[in-house]
This record gives sequence, C-alpha cells and structure tokens, in this order.
Amino acid sequence: MISEIRRAKTSRFFSTDIRTAEDGRIYRPNETSLRLDEAMELQRLVRDHDSHNVLELGLALGASAVAIAEELELKSEPTRHTVLDPFQDHFRGLGLRELELHSLRGRVDFRPVLSEDFLYHSAISDSSFDLIFHDGSHSVGNKVTDAFFGDRCLREGGVFAFHDAFLHATVACVRYLVIERNYRVISLRPDSPWKRMIRAVRYAPIHGYWYARHVIPRTCRSLVALKKPQRPN
Repeated sequence: MISEIRRAKTSRFFSTDIRTAEDGRIYRPNETSLRLDEAMELQRLVRDHDSHNVLELGLALGASAVAIAEELELKSEPTRHTVLDPFQDHFRGLGLRELELHSLRGRVDFRPVLSEDFLYHSAISDSSFDLIFHDGSHSVGNKVTDAFFGDRCLREGGVFAFHDAFLHATVACVRYLVIERNYRVISLRPDSPWKRMIRAVRYAPIHGYWYARHVIPRTCRSLVALKKPQRPN
C-alpha cells in the first residue's frame, strides 16, 4: 500500500508524453527531464538516506520536483524542499503548474535565482542540505561551480545526485567529488544491465576508463548519485 501511495503522483506525471503551455507550445518531458525509472530511484535516494532537507537545481517541467516532493510528503518529520530555477519562464511555468496539479506546490520553496549565487550564500551562512539534485545548467563552468559550493552545503553522509551523467560537465563534477572530496558512487538500480554495459563501452573512449569502470556501472540510465564521506569519530 505504501509503495502504491508513493508511486501514484509520480506515475501520473509520466502517464502523458506531452505538456501544452497556455500559448500552445508543446513540451515533451522525455526530451528534457528524467524518466520514470530515474524518478523512482531519486525517490529511493530520498527515502533510504534519511533526507529531509532537499535542494533541487533546475525545475524545467517538474518531473524530479514532483518525485522528490511526493517522497517528502510521506515522511512524518518536518521536511524542506527548495527548488531553484531562474529560467522557469522558458518552460512557460509548466513545472510550477505540474506541482499545482499534483497538490505539491505548497511543499516546495521555489526560488527563481541562479544556483551559483544561492549556493555561495548558503555556504557562507553554513546552510546544510541532506540531498542535492542537480539538473540545471549543463555548462562546465556553472556545474563545477555548483559542485564546489554544493559540497560545502551538503551534510556529512548526504547525497549529491546529477542527471545527464554522460555530459562532460557532469563527468567533471563526479571526478572532482570522488577523487578530490572522497565521495562514494552509490549503486543505483539499472534501467537495463545490458544497456548499462553498452553505455560503459560507448563512453569509455569519450570519458575515460575510470569513469566507464567505476561510475557508469552504478548509474540508472542517466542518473548518477554520490555519497559524501563522514568524518571519523
């Protein structure tokens, strides 16, 4: 029963392939957002890693926001879900509309601000998040900056997750967090073991043997997640 409740709103979001804005423009979530299996893994990360204070970078059409907000809604303890997206107008406000349609808008603290500005100020004010999900800007400069300041804002043992695991910007962030900050790659449930193997072979010449061996075999489609280390007692 809990599983059915957990999946209801997220499954409903993915039950239709298109979104139509008020001006008639059509958007397709499968071209801009994570897929249903990735959304379910994102929910599992929130659930299994005791995440109550979540920061999400990039709202777009609202797929990940619906998934995270739904999972947080089931927790008995107080939760906080902050979503940043200064370019929601580009999507005609459809991400916010989806949160409204799924009765989740009240659970989200939406801020139309740049992630680098928000994370910088959060870092210097000692703000702390349990989980950060990045599906915002995909430029190397923006994303690595977010990874640097996001690391300072993430609690010990927290989770840093990224969509678009095969973009150069994401690869740079993962390398930085794993190699220089000692994060551990979390093993996610695969969309398909064979497809994951094919991706490792395909991207090895592009992103290197280390990424193909240590990261891609732990992804779910294009979702990758890392766990921040805890200091020894």
